[in-house]
Amino acid sequence: RRMTPRRPAAGRPRGPSGPAPPRRPAKPVKPARAVKPARAVRSTESVGVEPRVGGGRARPAATRDPRVSTTSAARFAERARRRRRRRTGGVLLAVTTVVGLAWALLWSGWFEVREIVVTGTLRVPVAQVTQAAQSEVGRPVFLADLETVRSAVARFPLVSDVKVTRSWPGTLRVEVEERMPEAALPVPEGGVVLVDRDGAEIQQIASPPLGVPLLHVDLERSGVQSLQAALDTYLAVSSQLRELTLRMGAGGPHSVWFELKDGSQVVWGSAEDSDRKERVLAALRKARPAEQGGGTRQYDVSAPGAPAVR
Repeated sequence: RRMTPRRPAAGRPRGPSGPAPPRRPAKPVKPARAVKPARAVRSTESVGVEPRVGGGRARPAATRDPRVSTTSAARFAERARRRRRRRTGGVLLAVTTVVGLAWALLWSGWFEVREIVVTGTLRVPVAQVTQAAQSEVGRPVFLADLETVRSAVARFPLVSDVKVTRSWPGTLRVEVEERMPEAALPVPEGGVVLVDRDGAEIQQIASPPLGVPLLHVDLERSGVQSLQAALDTYLAVSSQLRELTLRMGAGGPHSVWFELKDGSQVVWGSAEDSDRKERVLAALRKARPAEQGGGTRQYDVSAPGAPAVR
């Protein structure tokens, strides 16, 4: 094979013995011209502005957050729509419920007052009490005017107290507490009038019933306090003194008196300290009995510590 000799590199000696030729200076390298970057074109989509229309000024446009994907945004929007639908449905359900209840209570007739139940009457006619509450029949039971019924029934003379309550679905209950006769007062035209402790007239009859004391008290002149003092004294004394008593009365709260069957009179005073006054009276009657043959004795025990006999 034929060998071709290599060409010596520039600047190198051709042989080992010859001197190296002088090196030609290198030509300076001209620096490359800097390339001016191209002007970026602003996109209305990237900066979030709307393009000019008719030469007007561009306005910022709503941009989508690149961090939220299209799928996530749709999911969030659907959830918001469902929440709105649930709220709207709840409001409609509440309104429908309220309207239904109002219709049932006010216009359906299910809760109208249809019955009046009266209890506690002995002397007061039930028909009178029912008639007094008749104005509320047909009204919704929860709108019934209980105070009007109570006031109408309380005006009856024999009624002491009234309680009116509702009973669902359509009943009014009227509980009456009648005045109980506690004393009998004689009347000028004959007979007696039964009164309670407050002096309220209950009934006029021919004679006092059993257990009701006959008291001689003028309510118009002496007042109800005189009646109460005489009644308290009657209840405080023993049954033995009651058996000895012919008449009993009071001219004032501190002027209770007795008339005994033996003709003697007793000045009792007030209803206070009645037990002691009765013991003093028994001792006086034993020591100074009533005179026989028409004379009368008066025992004054209004001050039991200093009694007197006249």
